[in-house]
Amino acid sequence: ARRSAERRKHIPPTKKSIFDLKPEQEDHVPVSLDAFLVEKEHVVSVVDIETQTDDFEELPPPKPYIPKKTGIDVGTQVDLDELFDFDTEVGP
Repeated sequence: ARRSAERRKHIPPTKKSIFDLKPEQEDHVPVSLDAFLVEKEHVVSVVDIETQTDDFEELPPPKPYIPKKTGIDVGTQVDLDELFDFDTEVGP
């Protein structure tokens, strides 16, 4: 195990890698950044205009409160002429 660790440590490069190539260094050219660092003042035109809104319309009066119906109806009224008569309504 010790030998393989030693072999891994010292592996001579056999051919050049693309990472070995260094680009040529060009001379630094100073650039003025004042146009980007100094705030430019924008002139904004301002015009005053007066307006007035209409008066609010009054709301209609609220509907009277009718509580929800609770409980069971005591009875139901049915007239005799409203009942279904099988013999008369169904023909042969």
